[in-house]
Amino acid sequence: MSGKIDQYERAARAWPLLMKSAQKRHIMTYGQLAAQMDLHPRVCRFFLGIIQDYCRENNLPPLQSLVVNQRTGVPGDGYRASGRDNMGSINEQVFAYPWERIKNPFGSYY
Repeated sequence: MSGKIDQYERAARAWPLLMKSAQKRHIMTYGQLAAQMDLHPRVCRFFLGIIQDYCRENNLPPLQSLVVNQRTGVPGDGYRASGRDNMGSINEQVFAYPWERIKNPFGSYY
């Protein structure tokens, strides 16, 4: 085993957690997501960036925007969607999207 960290595998594991969060209209912190994945919160930025890129490339609402900093209540510096000052509107788009129609795009890595 090479010990190489596979961020696509982590994205595959995070995708259903984010979908469930969207369906429940729930925002979570990096710490909450990391705890569900048995990871340190700081590493979330790597696989959330992959999810962000996928959503942007496929004209999907930014699913990763549901993960926020506990202190600030907004996504971290790597967030590249429509801006942090518009999070309520962005979250509503994410909540309203029919995520159940989207197969986990990283499923082949899982």
